[in-house]
Amino acid sequence: MSRALLLHSSFKWKDGIDSSLWPMAVDYAVYIYNNLPNTDGISPNDLFTGTNSSPQKLKDMHVWGCPVYVLDPTLQQGKKLPRWQPKSRKGIFVGFSQSHSSNVPLVLNITTGHISPQYHIVFDDEFNTVASHTENDDPPTFWEELYLESSHRIELGADNPSNHFLSDHWLTPDEREEKRRKQVRLDKIRPTFTHSNTPPF
Repeated sequence: MSRALLLHSSFKWKDGIDSSLWPMAVDYAVYIYNNLPNTDGISPNDLFTGTNSSPQKLKDMHVWGCPVYVLDPTLQQGKKLPRWQPKSRKGIFVGFSQSHSSNVPLVLNITTGHISPQYHIVFDDEFNTVASHTENDDPPTFWEELYLESSHRIELGADNPSNHFLSDHWLTPDEREEKRRKQVRLDKIRPTFTHSNTPPF
């Protein structure tokens, strides 16, 4: 199964997928095997844990190695970008994080090679945007449909990081500096609670 995942993705996206991603393909193949139900509607995970897993896991599955678009950090913070500036950054879907209780996708940064969990992304399960689309081209005609049908957003909760910033691997030097300044400012205004041994009056 992992070999099929790797060959399919490399055939669809020759410039994005290579054999170095083999361990991630094996890991995702194991995830698929453990969560797909048999003819009786029972998955290996169900047999192991003695519970019925949520069907949402099946809805959250995507094509391994497909291109994903991570929302620009400025937009993630509720701000706006200039009209013609790209709103997202391209990455590769390589599975789900094992450090989170919900299905948080792991995305490979094409520029840095860093893999990190991301929360505001759009999947291109059919590899439509990598055949002819480059950063300097206009978006394809089906872009709006892709966004509506393949968006994946996970609300930040107790099992997710407390900050709303992208990892430094996804940021430009100017954005890293802006992130650092904001974190310093938040640390200053964040209330600090201390425990006092002085008995109440």
